[in-house]
Parts: sequence; structure tokens; C-alpha cells
Amino acid sequence: MLTSCKPMRHIRCHLLFLVLLLFTDDLMAQVDLCRWKNVKVNLVTDDDILCDKYAKFNSGEGFGVINIDGDTILPPLYWKIDYFPSGFFVCQTMMGECGLYNERNEVILPIKYDKIKVFKHGVQAIKNNKPTFYDFDGKIKFDS
Repeated sequence: MLTSCKPMRHIRCHLLFLVLLLFTDDLMAQVDLCRWKNVKVNLVTDDDILCDKYAKFNSGEGFGVINIDGDTILPPLYWKIDYFPSGFFVCQTMMGECGLYNERNEVILPIKYDKIKVFKHGVQAIKNNKPTFYDFDGKIKFDS
């Protein structure tokens, strides 16, 4: 008799899951991030949580970044955003151009590079297959 209860619970669980899928917009659910002071964020994947301080959000026109208080750090203008624990965001447009911003939304390197790599002691920006190395203030360390 007890074994017949488990399949019913299993079926109810699947039905609940299907109902949730039907009522979420484009399979995106509003998620309450408990450490985020009840900020609601549309999460597409687990990758949207960049760290314990920042999360990506999608406005429908592009990705942006908010902090744990819900304040916008980067406006939703970008196709792709990567965060580095040193406090920098590499942002890429739909056209593939990259730029580097700090946590105060200050431009370190403008959106014009083909690729940007962040290292422990600086940044490598590549434009037309020519790498240039910068410090974290955006000053050239050396050209190659």
C-alpha cells in the first residue's frame, strides 16, 4: 500500500513542473535570491550570477549587471558580459567589439577591441590581430 503513494507523488511532481513551465515567460522564472535583499532577477542560466555581488540581467535588448541591492552597475547594452574577481567586466557588443569597465561603470578600455583578456597584473587588448598590454587604469604598458 505504501508503494502506491510514491508513484502518485512522482506524478504530482511532474504535473507541478509542467504547470510551472506553462506559466513562466520563455522558461524564465522570477527567482528570489535570498542574499540579494529580495531583488528579483530574470535568470536564464546559473551563469547569470557572476559572483556574490553581481548578476547579469536581460532586458530583451541586451545584458546588463545589477548589484545585490538591485542597482544597475552596467546598463543592458551588451551581448556578452564576463566578470573578473579583480573587479572588472569585459563587455562585448552584438558586433563582437569588446571593452573593459570597472565596478563603478567607468570605461577602462572603450568598446573597440576584437578581444580582451584580463590577467593578474594587467589587461591584453587585441585589435586587428595586434595585442596591446594595459594596466588596470587603461594606460599602455607596452605594444607588440
